[in-house]
This record gives sequence, C-alpha cells and structure tokens, in this order.
Amino acid sequence: MTDNAIATPTRETSAPESTLTEGARRMRDEVLEFAAEMQRQGLEAEQRTALTDEVNVRLKAIGVWDLGTPFEYGGTASGARDLAEVLQAVGKGDGSAGWLAQAAATNHTLALAYSDEAVKEVFESSADVPGPRLTGASVFARKVGSAVAVPGGWKVKGTWGFGTGCRTATWNMVGADFEKPDGTPGRGLALIPAAACRVVEDWKVTGMAATGSNTLVADEEVFIPDGRFFDLREMPERMNALRDRFTGPTFSWGSEARIVVITLNLASVAVGMAQGALESFIGTAAKRTPFNLPYATIADAPGTQIAVGRSQAAIDVARAAVERVADTVDRMSAEGIDFSPVDATRTHMELVYTIRLCRDAIADIEEALGSSAAILTNQIQRAHRDIRVLASHGAIRFDPLAELTGRDALGRTNHNTAGGLPGLP
Repeated sequence: MTDNAIATPTRETSAPESTLTEGARRMRDEVLEFAAEMQRQGLEAEQRTALTDEVNVRLKAIGVWDLGTPFEYGGTASGARDLAEVLQAVGKGDGSAGWLAQAAATNHTLALAYSDEAVKEVFESSADVPGPRLTGASVFARKVGSAVAVPGGWKVKGTWGFGTGCRTATWNMVGADFEKPDGTPGRGLALIPAAACRVVEDWKVTGMAATGSNTLVADEEVFIPDGRFFDLREMPERMNALRDRFTGPTFSWGSEARIVVITLNLASVAVGMAQGALESFIGTAAKRTPFNLPYATIADAPGTQIAVGRSQAAIDVARAAVERVADTVDRMSAEGIDFSPVDATRTHMELVYTIRLCRDAIADIEEALGSSAAILTNQIQRAHRDIRVLASHGAIRFDPLAELTGRDALGRTNHNTAGGLPGLP
C-alpha cells in the first residue's frame, strides 16, 4: 500500500472570519492523522460491507459518531462549518465512513423529534455504540411499511430499504403509512428496536459498500408506544422546537437551513474523498514509470501535471463553495435568519455541482494513472466508485435539482414536491 500513501497535508483554508471552532479543528486534525490507516483498511471494509472495528472505535473516540448528538447526551451538536471540516477529513480516509458519519449526524438529530422518554431511551441505551446509534430507512420512499393505531401506541410492520448504519444501530427509524381518523392517508416516522427487524444482506454494490445499507424487515407487527411515532407533517414544527429542548449549534438552524446542511454534509464528504484520491495519486506518480513515454516517472509527464493541476483546481473550488455555504449557515442561524425556499434550492444546486466537480476530478486522475487503477486495493478507483454512488442519491441528483433551480430562475416555481409523502406528487 506504499503507493497509496498520503503524500501531502491538506491545505489549511480557514479564514479569520471562519465559523470553525477550536474543538472541531482538533477533531478534524485527529481524523486526518488516522486517514491513512482508514485508507489501508478500506478494502477489508468493502469486502465485509462494514467498517472495521478499529475504524469504528477510533472514530467513536474522536467523537465523529456524535456530531449531531446534543450536549445533553455527550455529543457536539456541531454547527455547519464544524460538520463540513470533520466530514471532509473522514471522507478523505474512507468514503463509506464519511457517508456513515453524515448519516449519523442527520439521524441522531432527527431522533430528537420524538418524546422526551423515547429520546432518553434511545441515547442512554446506545451510549457505547461504536458507530451510528440508529438508522433511518425508507422514510421518504414511495413504498414503506405500515402502522395501525392501537390503544397506547402503534403496531408497525414492513420492509425498509437502504438501512445505512444497520451494522451498529440499536434503533431503526422507518417510514410507515397509516390511516388517519378521517380515513385519509398519512405517513409517519416510527422508531423501533433494531432487534425487532431482520437484516437482509442485499447491499451488493459497486461503491459505498462498507456502509452496509441493507434492507430491514419486520415480519411480525411490532408494538411501539405513542412517543415513538409521529406524523411526518409535524416534522418542521417538531424540529424547530428542538432549540428549546436541547443545547448545541445544530438546533439554531431554520427549516430550510436544516435541509441545506444535509446536502452540505454530502458535499463535504465528496471534497474529502477527492482530496484523498488526489494525494494518493501524487504519491504514486513519483514512483511509477510511464508505459510508452520517455519520462523517468509519471510525475514528469506533462499530461500528468495538467491532470493534477486541473483536479486540484476543481477540488479547491468545491472546497471553497462548501466552506462559504457552511459559514453562511452558521452566521444566518446566529442571527435567527433562514434561507428562502428559492435561495435554498439554489444553494442545494451549488453544492450538488461541487459533488460533480469532485467526481470528475477523481475520474481525471484515475484515467491518468492507467490500468493500475483497476486494482482493488487502489484508493483512487475505490474513491471513484464511492463518489459515483454518493452522487446518485435521489436527494442530490444533478438534473432534478438543476430543473428546480431553473424553474425558479424562469418564474416557473413549484414547491409542491415531497418525495413519497401521501397525497403529494
């Protein structure tokens, strides 16, 4: 694995006006020190479709799994810039670890929307978990499970896909359709013990394999008390109320900013993956000889130099966009300001564009490396496969977001879209 060693340190880009905190800076630097080891264990993680125990435990010790957990339960409830910096560092080490870390940040915060009793049960019972404490599966999907109201609670059953983090999670948040008292359909978010679900080992994928995003099945009805279920239409109100229930920068975000941060987190992971792949390439290029060109090493070839310069520029532009959006979110939140829906859509599009820049940067250096990039132990091709899977996620698909942004610009705005929620397109 010598050829894939990290060659150069990540450039420090924190401007004096950055909202990055010292605590997050230390956390980021600790992850970066561990990044090379994460890369070395990447193939094993892929093959077992789960991060290695060493990686899980180390990231737990650093605090990565609790970026979205409130202070009250031992987390950092991190602000947007802190999340961006730490997730870049994790993504640099391993794309799957980055995906799991951003999912944990989102899901741990979302779980706080339940009753105080349910929140206490979830976080106290999972305090020692080395990884995401809970998974979110098929929440906004077209097809979810079902829930039936019974005295004191609900009976839930069904099949839920893409259970990211199910390898370590002790709780599952799952979508469930139900019938309201007036007979109209509703969509709820149920919180059930992971032990009540069967894991179907169907996460057989070309990238992000170590996220273990398997299908979850509750073959029999699972009873849950009322405090572990709510109508998804209540989510904005419940999430906005968190600022009065818990402590930490996470809870200062407005409704639109909260969704922007989800895309920001994914873009941050992508930037880290691209930087890690580029530094791996730089380390390799100085040791490999070209197949049919008269240069001592690949690094001496003008074509290689152009590819590196082009890729680094793309990554730097992507990182600058991520940092600017993160700082904007933090400053707006501190002032009690939120994005307008139109500005939020445009910001999502900008962040998704940065993911495309990172994807293309990795593709450029993979092509420049040649056939050795096909070796499974090679960090560069693994990053290429991982980022393609990341970019394909339904919430951040390039063309749909470009369409929404274009609609706004052309005066054809339509915000009546809500994924798989009943009664809406």
